[in-house]
Amino acid sequence: MALRDVVALTDDLADDGYLEIKPTGTLEWSIQNVYGEGQIQLWRFNADGSFMFAESLAGVPALFSWVDFKVTATEYMRVVNVSGDTAGVGYDGVVTHIQD
Repeated sequence: MALRDVVALTDDLADDGYLEIKPTGTLEWSIQNVYGEGQIQLWRFNADGSFMFAESLAGVPALFSWVDFKVTATEYMRVVNVSGDTAGVGYDGVVTHIQD
């Protein structure tokens, strides 16, 4: 991957399923949009553990837009479907750094 390449993924997740936002190797991504067809939670993971830092409203599509979540192979995110049913979730962003 090169700097400014687009990274994006969408998937249908069962209730309590998650989509991991985690680049491989030495890449850093800037995640700019996270979305879901139903209620979702955003979790952050790093060497110290994990914590939920955002949750969308129940019963409506979720959109966290124009954000700047930095993720690497060691500090990454999960989008968890908590809608009570199978729902589509996704994210998009760009490659912002390739560590030496």
